Amino acid sequence: MVCLIMDIRSVFEKIAKEYPEAKKQTLKDHPLAKFIRTEVPKSFKEGLGQTISKYKVLVAKHAGNWSRVAWIVLLDTRVSETATRGYYPVYSFFENGKKIMLSLGQGYKDIRSKYKKEADDILISRGIILKNKAGDFKKFGFKNVHGTKITIKTDKEREVWVKSCAFGKIYDVKNLPSNNELVGDIKNILNIYENIIQRGGTSELIENIDPEEVEIIKDLSGSEKKALKKHREHEKYYIKTDPKFIKSLKKKFDYTCQACNLKFEKIYGKYNDKLDYVEAHHIVPKSEILKKIELNEELGRDEKDFAILCANCHRMIHKYGCPSLEEFKEKIQVDYKNFLKQK
Repeated sequence: MVCLIMDIRSVFEKIAKEYPEAKKQTLKDHPLAKFIRTEVPKSFKEGLGQTISKYKVLVAKHAGNWSRVAWIVLLDTRVSETATRGYYPVYSFFENGKKIMLSLGQGYKDIRSKYKKEADDILISRGIILKNKAGDFKKFGFKNVHGTKITIKTDKEREVWVKSCAFGKIYDVKNLPSNNELVGDIKNILNIYENIIQRGGTSELIENIDPEEVEIIKDLSGSEKKALKKHREHEKYYIKTDPKFIKSLKKKFDYTCQACNLKFEKIYGKYNDKLDYVEAHHIVPKSEILKKIELNEELGRDEKDFAILCANCHRMIHKYGCPSLEEFKEKIQVDYKNFLKQK
């Protein structure tokens, strides 16, 4: 007798529909628990073929009790052998059975065991590093999922875990995409996953320890350091993932520093056909940055959220703790600004 293997879409429908009720029953020898353990990996391997060949398909391990939410992890063994550590694409089934989230998540247990009280901050910080290394994930339909609640009642650990996800996509169980679309999403996130691994994953050594940043923050207060760190992370991320937008701003402001009026061409001549040595600075009040940190939200990325600055002014505005552009301009000597303006 030939045993038919379910496609991935059917697997998702079955788990989402049956898991909430199954949790109320005895775990031992439960048919759904057995299905998840044995049939889910087969469905992924059948549905994805060579694409999934180098990945381990892990499912929720029910150590005597049902897991609060069902999950499926696609793990590259170069990163980890277990879902308790490392980072990986993961499906999380909402506790109420209504939605499924595909995200680039992280192992929580080992971080908690090793770092105790600092674990949450470390996990979230690593999530930002992963997002910065992911490239333009939004073009594949992925987005930030930080505020997503996957449990019915408050669950602090899972809330932190969701905040630490680099990005994700949420499916409505009643309106699941076709099996081909789901497979396409898996292939896209696995490609992003591979790129992140090649770029060093959560390693900050590969991400860069910026000596300028070390110098800048040494005289700032605790909250100012926290705000500046978030500011710098987002600034680098936007410049990396949306270069056309940044170039359009430079052109609009005539490649001139909005703080001191320096225009490279007037001082150095035709130094560069691209005329792009000015830099984009993200303008957000410190109080707003701290609020965004608390909510784990992105900073704005409209034209009004940026200023075009020369390298000197860009460094100094960070040194002053990122004041508004008008406040910063007041710190520049008037004679110097007028001298550059007349050039």
